[in-house]
Amino acid sequence: MADLVPDTHELMRSVHLEDKQLFFLQCAMEENCLASTAYEKEQKMGYGWHLETRRLLRFTARIANQGDDAFLPFLPKHYWEWHHCHMHYHSMEVFAHYDIMDAKGKKVAEGHKASFCLEDNNCLPGIEPYYKCANFGDQGISPGCTDTYAYNIDCQWVDITDLEPGDYTFKLHESCTLYLSVNPDMKVGEQSFDNNVAVCRLQYTTTSAWLGNCSLHAPHNLPPYPDVAVNLI
Repeated sequence: MADLVPDTHELMRSVHLEDKQLFFLQCAMEENCLASTAYEKEQKMGYGWHLETRRLLRFTARIANQGDDAFLPFLPKHYWEWHHCHMHYHSMEVFAHYDIMDAKGKKVAEGHKASFCLEDNNCLPGIEPYYKCANFGDQGISPGCTDTYAYNIDCQWVDITDLEPGDYTFKLHESCTLYLSVNPDMKVGEQSFDNNVAVCRLQYTTTSAWLGNCSLHAPHNLPPYPDVAVNLI
């Protein structure tokens, strides 16, 4: 069976902030990749809504298959949905969840990643990539290969525009927790789900973001704070 594992080192290395106008996020809006207030802006403001700016916490999600079989989409190929704006097929409704929790365990921001493509971006020496998305190709992640969602891809972020300034800037920064969960609905079987969720300490200021103290967990056994986590990476 497959065994998906998030790359926490790449997650920590790549995290950064970006401020971007809604004009450049319209495809992402079609996939519900922004916080609800972004859509409220569009409805309430009318003309000029696209000039509003969103703050995005961007990062790269690199997912390795450490199992002995391929990870394949839950839906058969003839059920995949074509998305005209991004010119790709959706093979899974949700492949990954991104959530941010405050020190009290309250969810303060979330993002989701519709699996626009599952493919072999990089493989270990001696393993040839098999799954490719081009030309309605077969999607999946081979054993010994990784699928990489680079930080500059649409929806590869959490929209943190609505985080309260008092909660995060009163002492220059406030510690929160970032959760990254792959195959979150567990619709595709794996050897183990104990390593599907990366939990990291997030420090966010008005000008920067930092991730650290990352660890891996099962979806049903998440620690309230990463400082007390096991399986430290």
